[in-house]
Amino acid sequence: MSPTKKRSRIPKWIKKQNEQKAVRKHQIIQHSLEGKLSVAQASKLLGLSERQEKRLRKEVSEKGVDVITHGNKNRQPSTTISSKTRQEIIKHYRNKYAGANFQHYTELLAEHEDIVVSVSSVKNILKSEGIQSPKKRRKPKKHRRRQRKGYAGELVQTDATPHDFFGTGQKVCLHGVIDDATGHITGLYMAKHECLDGYLNVFEQMITNLGIPTSVYADRHTIFASPTANKLTHHRRRTGRKNR
Repeated sequence: MSPTKKRSRIPKWIKKQNEQKAVRKHQIIQHSLEGKLSVAQASKLLGLSERQEKRLRKEVSEKGVDVITHGNKNRQPSTTISSKTRQEIIKHYRNKYAGANFQHYTELLAEHEDIVVSVSSVKNILKSEGIQSPKKRRKPKKHRRRQRKGYAGELVQTDATPHDFFGTGQKVCLHGVIDDATGHITGLYMAKHECLDGYLNVFEQMITNLGIPTSVYADRHTIFASPTANKLTHHRRRTGRKNR
């Protein structure tokens, strides 16, 4: 008596996947039979030619929905990677190619281990084992701090920041000026919002007490510079004149 061939057990996810495909196929054919979908629409959704869709529709109408079930029901797809190959992919990565990114590792498998699989398959297999593809790390750029100015009044910096300074749940905006060389605050003023009045007040304090600085540094807020300052108006574009 010849030994019977042992059939491999089909994973549950494959059975479920095939069942879902059959249900979707049945719904499309049913809609086609009811006239809700045209032959062209149904064939496109099924990935079939119009002739194949018509033949399938005829078979369903004559024999019922059982004909929709694929001949490979509950069979493992030919593209499924075997358990042995999966283990080899994991083993080779850990023992020989640790540190390679998934794209490069896939190429190494094909070149040196005679294992030809897709990058997505390698990615899924290794990630299931908690292995992440190493990211290319760029060398951090060195941030060189600008040296402070040499003497007081050579440069002052001004800005404003909103904050709930009084713990009332309402933010107010603190305007300030600081001397670049000494780090001394030369003026402070609070207002409801960042505004021209706030800056005028801090500059008045500074000029009254210390004098006029050589230069001022501020952000690009529209209080200090108009966003249209360097843009020609429609009239000046037509006349060819530049803004003053």
